[in-house]
Amino acid sequence: MAYQLSFCCRSGAERGDEALDRLLDYLLESGDRLVGEWLGPFEDSVAAFRLGTGSSDNDRPVADLLILEVHVGVAEIAESVIAASPNDEWGI
Repeated sequence: MAYQLSFCCRSGAERGDEALDRLLDYLLESGDRLVGEWLGPFEDSVAAFRLGTGSSDNDRPVADLLILEVHVGVAEIAESVIAASPNDEWGI
């Protein structure tokens, strides 16, 4: 079963790859061994990365990989939220 979690936040980045770089840098501060690969190419406002924890023996992931997809741009995000829940458009 696949799940999709969406989070809206401010990154200060104007391009998706810049925002994703900042997120990955933060995740790597934990010291855990992470493996992954860039997905794409995408338009400037979207970036994606497949990420998982690695074993100590090799560079292969221990479990299924998580796909991180970052979208930047307030207008685009608001439009997608409104499309998903049109009755809540006034809360955007």
